[in-house]
Amino acid sequence: MTTRIKYLPIEKATLLTLNNLTKLIKIDSKYKLFIHQFLDQTFVEQRTRMVEMLEYVGISHETCASLMSVSRETFAPPTTKLFSYLNTYLPWNETSCVSPPGTVALMIDRFRPYSKTVIELGVGSGYHACCLVRRKGKLNEVIGYEANTIFAQFGADCVSSAGISDQVKIIPHALNSEILTEIKANGIYTTAAGNDDDIIKRLQTGCQIQLVRPIGELEYSSEKSDSWLKRRWHDHQEYSKEWNTNYGCISTGQKHNGEILWFDHIYDVSFVPTTRKTKSVPQTYKTMWHQLTHDLVS
Repeated sequence: MTTRIKYLPIEKATLLTLNNLTKLIKIDSKYKLFIHQFLDQTFVEQRTRMVEMLEYVGISHETCASLMSVSRETFAPPTTKLFSYLNTYLPWNETSCVSPPGTVALMIDRFRPYSKTVIELGVGSGYHACCLVRRKGKLNEVIGYEANTIFAQFGADCVSSAGISDQVKIIPHALNSEILTEIKANGIYTTAAGNDDDIIKRLQTGCQIQLVRPIGELEYSSEKSDSWLKRRWHDHQEYSKEWNTNYGCISTGQKHNGEILWFDHIYDVSFVPTTRKTKSVPQTYKTMWHQLTHDLVS
């Protein structure tokens, strides 16, 4: 990374991820200056550089254009607004956060419902949903469910401020299987997958589903012995101890004949560090976030 930063701007050298920025400061505190120079720019300038970085690593031009059209600072919790264009989650409280733009971009690039209604579980402030409707020109609406009612109200205000409330609806309620039976959804997605088996059973045939979740034991075992996954972790149990601090999997599939046919898996993505199963942000991630933000403002 220190070699890359000699030749590349900081956003391309580090991808602006929490893990990489933390490592960079640990190598030498002088690198804080590079981060400060990025953060001292206007939000428009930061957004432009972040989007250029996403296109640099292979995100489609159409998805990059959608992220460029949505001001992430509008959706950032007030205490985190300064860090809106770092490629990391922005914490709301112990159980809720705004998704990293890199994760949002990867998911949008692989999500295929081009029309009608899509559902987001854990919509938060609505950033992901607004980027999605801007990318999918024929998409009628995203209905987002958010169990944290205070965060849901904040999100509704954010969506209204962004001028996208005609296409993004935020409902302050956890989605359950009974509600789902009343909605003809073409797609459903979440960046913090928990035990959603009951909801999956209620999806209509042809509905696309997209989850960010840990890599399963079967997926791990099917990897080649020289893959980065098996080189990084000796076995699945070892991986399971660390997945929620940095390494998750975006899985995209579609329901056919009562089953989900998974057709796309993207490994090594920053997992939104909370799940409805654990109900909390892992301590490792919280420590990294607080340490980085403390280092940058001190």
